[in-house]
Amino acid sequence: MKRLILTVIAILAMAFVHAQRFEIKGIVKDSTNQELLQSATVFLESKTDSTLISYSITDENGFFKLVGNTAVKEFNFFTSFTGYKEYNKIITFENGTIIDLGTINLSSDVEFLEGIVVNARKAPVTVKQDTLEFNAKSFNTKADANLEDVIKELPGVEIDKDGKITVNGKEVTKILVNGKEFLVMILK
Repeated sequence: MKRLILTVIAILAMAFVHAQRFEIKGIVKDSTNQELLQSATVFLESKTDSTLISYSITDENGFFKLVGNTAVKEFNFFTSFTGYKEYNKIITFENGTIIDLGTINLSSDVEFLEGIVVNARKAPVTVKQDTLEFNAKSFNTKADANLEDVIKELPGVEIDKDGKITVNGKEVTKILVNGKEFLVMILK
């Protein structure tokens, strides 16, 4: 039993001896205006099998520091930030090496378009809780139409001979015109 424990300890000790300590640091900025980029992603992966070794996110000063132990000697170093081209570099170092990459300038990855035309149409009827909102421009009415003419064009809306307005069989208690209450009594 003692031999087994000693063997396991020896194997673990050998693994730590082969692992090398690394430290990589730097600052990430926008290449155009030199603005510090907070929350840019920075990571190291093994060059041979793309295994993630370490990662970090830049602080409010664009600063990052990757620290760790690994047996890998060659790394792919990457920095990325939304809206920017990814930066990558191959790094090789010996045990205990501290690498200061200085300032890493990321270039914008934005493409400008000539122009965009948006064609949209407002819905003729919108339901908001217990209210139906009608867009009067969506219905065919004459240029000199009054409120009664517009209301008669709305689907499901009826006005009886006494001026009582119903929508789908339910009596209307108030009418809003451009978001302001309109007197229903005028129609009666």
